[in-house]
This record gives sequence, structure tokens and C-alpha cells, in this order.
Amino acid sequence: MSSASTSYAESVLSHLEKVQQLPAEVQTDIARRVDSYIKMAKAAKEEGVVAMLASNAAEEQAKAIGQGGDTMDPRWAAPAIAEAWCYATISLSKGYLDQLHAQAIIGAIERSHRAVLANDGERSWHSREQQDHRRVWLAFS
Repeated sequence: MSSASTSYAESVLSHLEKVQQLPAEVQTDIARRVDSYIKMAKAAKEEGVVAMLASNAAEEQAKAIGQGGDTMDPRWAAPAIAEAWCYATISLSKGYLDQLHAQAIIGAIERSHRAVLANDGERSWHSREQQDHRRVWLAFS
């Protein structure tokens, strides 16, 4: 497994863990924004659309930082998480990331945003099971 792939996956999962520390309403806002990206990408079913969504997410992040936002600001955090999901999804066919890392990123993001939305922000961003999942895949990195 490549160290770049491992570093990227660790960075994404670390960001998800930080998001779980945010107030419930902020987590819900981020989850809704991420959900809209994922729904568009899955509906399109074309890699080019997923790449375009990733590019749009990167632009949103730059705009948020330019407006004084930080990495926990939903205007930056949501597109960052969405971009990571898109990149990992594209990586499954293109091989940009090791497959294990791509799958771990996709799974963690999808479970996280679904859990927050299902509980209307009352549950934390990650469950204990998801944290255990992270420890398992890190052990294989």
C-alpha cells in the first residue's frame, strides 16, 4: 500500500473524527450538504460527473477559506468531505488510492452522514463501530 494513499485516508478519517466533535446542528448541516453531493454523483453514474462534482467541491472549499472560514466551517467541511468521497469513488476504477483506503473512505463518509441524518443530528458523527472499523483498516496499512 502506498504511503500517499495511507496519508490521504488518515487525513480524511481524522477530519471526520473532528467533525463528530462539532455541535449536532453543525453536524447535521454538514451531513445534508454531503448527502446532496453523493446523491447527485450516484444519480449520474458517470465518472466524468463525479470528477466535475469533486472539482466544484474544491472550488467551494477555496471560496469558504477566502471568506474567512476554517476547516470546521460547514461551508468548507462539507465540500471537503464530498470531494474526498468523489475522489475515493473515482479511485476505485482509476487506482489513485489503494482500493482498501478508497473503500474505507467511502464507507466511513456514507455511514457517517446517514447516521447523522437518520438521527437528525442527535447522534455523534461516528459510532463506536465506525471507530473500530478505522482501527482495523489502519492495522492493515
